[in-house]
Amino acid sequence: MKKTKDRIVSIIALLVTVLYPCLFMYFQNVDEGNFKEILPAVGKFLLVTGIVFILVLAIIKRFSKAALYTILSMIAFMNFNTVLNAIRKIIPKMRTLYFLVILGCFFVVLLYIFIKKVADGMIALKIIGLVFTILIVINFVSAIPAITNRYFSEKTVGSDDAITAFKFEDTKPNVYYFIYDEYGGYENLQRYYDYDNGSFYDDLKAAGVNVSYSSRNTESIFTSTIVPNLMNLSYVASDDGYSIDNIALTENASLLKLFQNNGYTVNMIDHLGFLKTAGCNVLNDDLEGDTISTYLINNSALKQIESVMKELYKRSHGDSMSYESYTRNILELMENSPDYIAKNQPTLTIGYIQSPHDPIMFREDGSALPENQWHNWKDKQLYIGQLKYISQTIENVIQNIKESDPDALVIIQSDHGSRYPYWMVEDFDAEAYDEQEENFYMQNILNCVYYKGETIDIEGENGINTLRRTLNYVFGTDYEMLDSEECVKTYL
Repeated sequence: MKKTKDRIVSIIALLVTVLYPCLFMYFQNVDEGNFKEILPAVGKFLLVTGIVFILVLAIIKRFSKAALYTILSMIAFMNFNTVLNAIRKIIPKMRTLYFLVILGCFFVVLLYIFIKKVADGMIALKIIGLVFTILIVINFVSAIPAITNRYFSEKTVGSDDAITAFKFEDTKPNVYYFIYDEYGGYENLQRYYDYDNGSFYDDLKAAGVNVSYSSRNTESIFTSTIVPNLMNLSYVASDDGYSIDNIALTENASLLKLFQNNGYTVNMIDHLGFLKTAGCNVLNDDLEGDTISTYLINNSALKQIESVMKELYKRSHGDSMSYESYTRNILELMENSPDYIAKNQPTLTIGYIQSPHDPIMFREDGSALPENQWHNWKDKQLYIGQLKYISQTIENVIQNIKESDPDALVIIQSDHGSRYPYWMVEDFDAEAYDEQEENFYMQNILNCVYYKGETIDIEGENGINTLRRTLNYVFGTDYEMLDSEECVKTYL
């Protein structure tokens, strides 16, 4: 009887140890993630736990001791990259292989101690099981308000009839609307990088593109708030709302419905599956976006295992589609988007790409940066290099559309500018910045409109009013200009 009870306690301790980090991340991100997002990480961690436990049990021969050793191993396994990155802040030259050897030696010694010195480990198992169970319960209770708000409160999803009811005049050109995430506006780049992007703006103006140097989206510095507002031509989302609920507002967004109601096909180029694409012709077969599981796995030793497996696969089967390759695919689709317009009706092409946003993967010439530099915001030249590369692809987009579809309307914007102060605080423990002062610059966006070389005055207009003003000019709609909203969220 005692043997059975001890085994049950051991299994419970194993389970709550593995489940706690997954549930903790879910409870902390109820507003942004679905419960099913943790399932891949839970499944993989449980599989590794089972394998380790069986191997250790075959060596130690004692169920409870094998369970305790497995728990310690899994704690190290699930936090492998987190610990490694922390060590690298102290010892920058610490390589993954060195850390793995040190950790391996430690657990070999620990295994010997378990075999020779540890009696049964039941007291430790009971304490571990109780502690992690209490932590899970505490985090669940603290997440109840967010869970209740998300799953049981009413949410408004869909288009605004007052916006979508307009009927276009006779002209119905193809329309291309592309959003480049975190492309800094002219003032933004001067503020944080002492970089003059004037030559890029001059090239655009020489091509007949209307540009704005001082446009800002003042309601936020976060994509999940700004893009739903752009897609709905009004302020439907705010930082007060949950990110996942804000993104849901891109479903049947007013901009899409407006064009669909006027007989347009809607093509969608959707990097990372960020937008809701119901009723659209999605042109890319893209990677899934970041989830809670990807975060958990990236912080664990599974990331190292997956990297090795990918490298082995690449060597045996040739290069496979990586995140970098997928991003290049999106850029190419944007450049070649005129090739996909409908033959028998006008087409609206919507494109969203998470670039020059982090990760910083590209040099100015388009060659790839090493992965250990992808999040290095300290080196300002890395972001500028990627921005220059993206700028060249934007010029290619405009040139290709002008040649293939000369009567088209092209609108190119960013949601916000480079958030250099924000990333330095988030990733490099910099001192808190003055939000009122810095938001002014972080909200400075790229804002461009091309329509047959004609002049449309968009200087200083925010993203929403630029869209409204342009639609009024080209299609004869009668949208009023909206007062800009101010962000309300405390970021730090």
